[in-house]
Amino acid sequence: MDLVDGAGFLEALGCEVVDFPMKTECCGGFQVVGDEDLAVSCSQNVVVSAMKRDADIIVTTCPLCRYNLDRHQERMGENVKGFRKIPVVYFTQLLGIALGIDREHLDFTQNTVDPTTVLAERSLL
Repeated sequence: MDLVDGAGFLEALGCEVVDFPMKTECCGGFQVVGDEDLAVSCSQNVVVSAMKRDADIIVTTCPLCRYNLDRHQERMGENVKGFRKIPVVYFTQLLGIALGIDREHLDFTQNTVDPTTVLAERSLL
């Protein structure tokens, strides 16, 4: 298992991992209270990097990344021409799917960009 980026874990769950340059960059979560614009900018860099590599979904191991990369995509779309929203999930949500946990317990209602469409397209839900 690749402990740097979690690719081995995701591949074990059946994901096709897309490598993108900003995959390990901070979302600016530590700045969200003091300087929300900076946090949006940091998050935007990560999401746009994944978007340019045609990622369908972003999986995080950090709750602040899950929040920032997901919640601020409306603002990102105002800043980036051709922006495409990408669902962002916490790794435990994917793990829950792999373990057969019922969808209602995975709490996708907390996701701003709905991941269930992409997950259903992949026959995961």
